[in-house]
Amino acid sequence: ASYTKEAVVSTQSTGVSKDWHEICSSDVTWNIKCAQHNVPPNNPEGLGQQDLFKNNVLLKENWRNGRCRVNCFSGSEHKMVSVAYDMKTGKIATGMVNGEIRIWNLAKSGGALIATLISHTKAVWGVEWFKGNCLMSCSSDGTIKIWNVKKGLCQKSIEAHEGKVWAIKCDSEVIFSGSDDKMIKCWDIKRCEVVQTYLGHNGSIFCLDLNGSDQLLSGSADKTVRVWDRNTGDCMRSIWVTHTNPGWVMGLSVSQGHVACCHNDKVTIYHINTGVLVKTVQSHTDAIESVEMDMGNGTSNTHTGTTLVTCSKDKSIHYWDLDRNVVHKLDGHKDTVHRVAHTSTRVISVSADCTMKIWKFAAPNNPSIRRKTLVSGGQGQLFLYEYHYDENVQYESEETKLYKKHLARRLRQRNKLTGSSSDLGSHDLLSSLSDCSMTTASTITTVEIVSH
Repeated sequence: ASYTKEAVVSTQSTGVSKDWHEICSSDVTWNIKCAQHNVPPNNPEGLGQQDLFKNNVLLKENWRNGRCRVNCFSGSEHKMVSVAYDMKTGKIATGMVNGEIRIWNLAKSGGALIATLISHTKAVWGVEWFKGNCLMSCSSDGTIKIWNVKKGLCQKSIEAHEGKVWAIKCDSEVIFSGSDDKMIKCWDIKRCEVVQTYLGHNGSIFCLDLNGSDQLLSGSADKTVRVWDRNTGDCMRSIWVTHTNPGWVMGLSVSQGHVACCHNDKVTIYHINTGVLVKTVQSHTDAIESVEMDMGNGTSNTHTGTTLVTCSKDKSIHYWDLDRNVVHKLDGHKDTVHRVAHTSTRVISVSADCTMKIWKFAAPNNPSIRRKTLVSGGQGQLFLYEYHYDENVQYESEETKLYKKHLARRLRQRNKLTGSSSDLGSHDLLSSLSDCSMTTASTITTVEIVSH
């Protein structure tokens, strides 16, 4: 069976083979499968190797086919314009246009609002988790604030720039900020003092990212992406991304020595050290607000190869599988989608429609069987099951009932011949059978990707 059909393979013969049952239930078998398909060893939920393999298969299939579950969070009349997700704690910070910051905990009821931080006087355009319960934020009020989320207190407030602070980026003991005043500053977090200034842009600086420990990248309204030496403040390279207007570089993302930047309705990918244009992709119908890129490392347990996630004024989120030249469109927001956060299992988006949506691609704890393919041959029969989910399913189709009756009848015949009442695991198979419709929250469109 192919990798995508190996989630569950069950054998059923005239008399179920105990040897086959033991092989298919053994962690040794599934350890081998996990190794063959580069399933990462981390297992925070303590799953068995079979479940770990199955969940990994489902995750990859869901990303490849655009299948996900969607949760929507609101509770405010104000637009959400920034977002940051802390994978270690499961907490999400969202910046609001009215200056508030809201903290959500995914570990509580799938996403409970646990705190509202108030200190900024204008829109919060950037939030960054630092260490533990420490959160950084920047705002149109020209300040950077350092928060103790556990206590709900603003511990430090820095008068950072003369104009709006559009972007921040944290690393080690420093924080970088970009502003309307065309300057980038590097701040010592403990002392709240400027330790380096980066000059060269001729327009507002909207986005920042880091390439290793030596380079800082910035995107600006002057239509350029600049590569800086973090230590000296020198501009190592300036990349002109477009000659069209307005051409503002609204977002950028660094991965594996490449940078993806969004301007107007396009995303362009460059090699950082050479400045060479690698790809240009386009599918949105309006300006792109943010981009995130993951080029993987050959052992990724998510969607394979290079992935882009973008959000736009056209109210949609697109995620791109560049290796297969397809883009998946996630619809649901009713206004501009300002920011996205992207992990191996989900996309988190915030919008001017005052909502945050979480698009979950991971397998649920109790997936159900949807499709059954019966392959007969020789002395036995092989059942291949493809697992899908729908949390709201509370029905059972006629097809499923017939399959249950069929398996129950064969079980009775086998037990009558063997004189045994043991079902060798068939009860679990029968009780798990259900039929459901997979919720597809996206459309899949083949797109032309220009390689240079």
